[in-house]
Amino acid sequence: MFAEGFASREFLHGPIQLVDKRTSLFFLLTEDQIENALEEVKSVTNFGASVFSVADSVDERLRKISSDLICVSSDFPKIFSSLIYIIPLQLFAYYSSVARGLNPDPPEKLTKVVK
Repeated sequence: MFAEGFASREFLHGPIQLVDKRTSLFFLLTEDQIENALEEVKSVTNFGASVFSVADSVDERLRKISSDLICVSSDFPKIFSSLIYIIPLQLFAYYSSVARGLNPDPPEKLTKVVK
């Protein structure tokens, strides 16, 4: 499974052309980013993509247009917010590996460097 991260504005200049019904997208949105991201979420949803929005607050507009809305704690200091936003992505990576029959714990091509 291929995955790549993009800033919202960068995504609109090319990669959005690859979005279709086979695409799953995660939007990581702080409360002050939701308003600007609504149109982008709507457009990729219209292309048939599954959209998972990870936000620090429940926004009904975002809930209506996303396939799923995942809320993380808004009480976390903003400077450390990336730490809390990464947890849903790590869980997705883990469970999607397990669902495909892969064991994410001992990667086959990874060797221990420090002994």
